[in-house]
Amino acid sequence: MSDRYCLCGARLDRSSAVRSLKSPSNISSEDGYFIFFTRNIWIPEGARCCSDHLVNHQLKQEAIDQIKPVSIRQEELNSADVQLLLNKSQVILENQNKKFNFDDLLGLTDDEYRLLTSLSKDDFNKFVKTVSSSGIRNSSNRSIRTAIGIYLCKIRLGLSNRLLACMFQLPDKKTVFRIIDSARQAILKSFVPYNLGFEHITRHDVINHHTTTIARELMCGGASTTAIVVIDGTYIYIQCDILVVDRGFRDSISVIQALGLDVAMPPFLDGKRQFSSEEANQSRCITKVRWVVEAANRRIKQFKYFANTVQNSSLPYLESDLSIVCSLINRYQTPIATSKPEDKGIGEKIMRLINQKNKIQLLLEENNLLRRSSQWETINHDQLMDSFPIMSEEDMGDLTFGIFQLKRARAYAEEKCSITDLTGIGKYSIQRCLMIPNLIRVPTKSAYADRITHHPTIQFTDDHILGWWCDCYIGGRFLGCCSHISSAIWFLCCERWQTRKRHMPSGSYMSLATDAIQVSDFYDSSDDDDDDTSLYSLS
Repeated sequence: MSDRYCLCGARLDRSSAVRSLKSPSNISSEDGYFIFFTRNIWIPEGARCCSDHLVNHQLKQEAIDQIKPVSIRQEELNSADVQLLLNKSQVILENQNKKFNFDDLLGLTDDEYRLLTSLSKDDFNKFVKTVSSSGIRNSSNRSIRTAIGIYLCKIRLGLSNRLLACMFQLPDKKTVFRIIDSARQAILKSFVPYNLGFEHITRHDVINHHTTTIARELMCGGASTTAIVVIDGTYIYIQCDILVVDRGFRDSISVIQALGLDVAMPPFLDGKRQFSSEEANQSRCITKVRWVVEAANRRIKQFKYFANTVQNSSLPYLESDLSIVCSLINRYQTPIATSKPEDKGIGEKIMRLINQKNKIQLLLEENNLLRRSSQWETINHDQLMDSFPIMSEEDMGDLTFGIFQLKRARAYAEEKCSITDLTGIGKYSIQRCLMIPNLIRVPTKSAYADRITHHPTIQFTDDHILGWWCDCYIGGRFLGCCSHISSAIWFLCCERWQTRKRHMPSGSYMSLATDAIQVSDFYDSSDDDDDDTSLYSLS
């Protein structure tokens, strides 16, 4: 083929403008032999192609498919050429027999890279290039790419070394251990210091790229020059764990304040049955910001190595492995929280309500309705069809100031009704106040203790929810509401009006089991009917 044409048939333009975009590159010998054995096309030495057809100096599969022979000719090969061809054919055959082959850039799809390593194919290639600068070298039983791939498979999937040896056709688990250790040391040296810790990010970046508008409004009055840092820890379970849990950073407050930092920490009950309205509202402000902690922990636990129980033999490497995972998350995943246009308005609304008293709680206390059960009559929900407001789930978001309570709402409603299909349900009992007809409460079982029943109480008009209160420990807040209240409002305002059934396969799972009380343990028979060779029979 002429040197004026790309191997795939495109013309190599000599102009400087085009050459800068499509700088031609020589075809590697590995690609040449691969095309010869798979397409029966001989690529002469020095053949070139456009850079658009290459990924990490190797031909893309679609480029290989475009190559066509231009002539048929005979070539004489000496013994050295034949020996080289045999060796190359053996290598290609071995690589094709490996399902998990990181050295073959075309062997795994992007989805398979994400499944095995948590990184996309392009990110994995960049990661390998970065780690290669640490001094790690190829060895007789693995390449640098394979070593890094095996290590990422280990922490991503939580597989044993014995299973990894089987997957990557390695001699034994000791070999896998050595490969993992060499990859770990290389990553710690060349990657972690630049993607983890206070040294890898500036205060300016924290403020501009990792602080949301709503966090600024709630924590520092909207100031745009204050850094907000959320601190927490996660639990990693090891063999024979006994968890002794303290109350977070309570004992560290004085030290943190001595460093010149302001501390925002949820209050503690300290023996009380319920937070005051002010305490509950303040706690909601903090949880509105600190939810990112749970999201960060969830990202870590997506690496199954940390979601499973860590073996005691791996404890010396636990801190290093956790540092590597956090570095990968920082480098290759997007920020957990980003600001939305409506965040400023939500933050300002929260700050207006933060010191507001719970008027429903005051109403119940003034009329002694907390203890007088005789002042409440039990009715079915359909007796409030015309007098209770109708809302969408989007409207309910304005009441809850978040989605967690809405996600829990269905679970509480299904538990109360003992069914998963709430469409057109006939029975949903509530209690209406005889003294104040537009005041109801919905007895709801606790999700954590069967003996406890909470009483979320709601006051309403035909088109508005006026207020709420619940006797759970955070039920006094008016800044959002607890899950018991959100469940009652969600069902009465929204769900009971739905006509389209929700597909819930789990609702039919109970039909797959037979109630043991309906099955006899004994089969009544006479001695004459017994079969000496049969002790049990199934019908």
